[in-house]
Amino acid sequence: MADRNETSETVSQGINATKEATEALAQTTSTVESELLERIASLREQLADLARQVEAFAQDQLTEARDLAAEVGNAGADVARRAGRRTASAARAVRDDPIPVVVALGVLALLTAFFVARRQEQHEFRPSRR
Repeated sequence: MADRNETSETVSQGINATKEATEALAQTTSTVESELLERIASLREQLADLARQVEAFAQDQLTEARDLAAEVGNAGADVARRAGRRTASAARAVRDDPIPVVVALGVLALLTAFFVARRQEQHEFRPSRR
């Protein structure tokens, strides 16, 4: 019977040790879980901050792009106005005195004819070298 008491006591000690180990494991699991939840919360905050920074940067870039587009549009309109004025001025000058334009066009036609004729002479029959 002594062996039986010793066996019973050993089993009881094993059960107690298992309970203690289970409680320690539960405590450790709870601690690890708490730490992981804290880290996840911290990462969420960091991601939210990063998202706000990216959004602010994108907003700044969009504002700058809109400003640049407005400036380019204004400059284009200004160039178009100036070109229109100069075209009107040139049309008036031609209407008032067409002779300089006719002379300039005649000189341009003669120069073009000269260069075309010269180019044709260069590309006419050339004996092939064999």
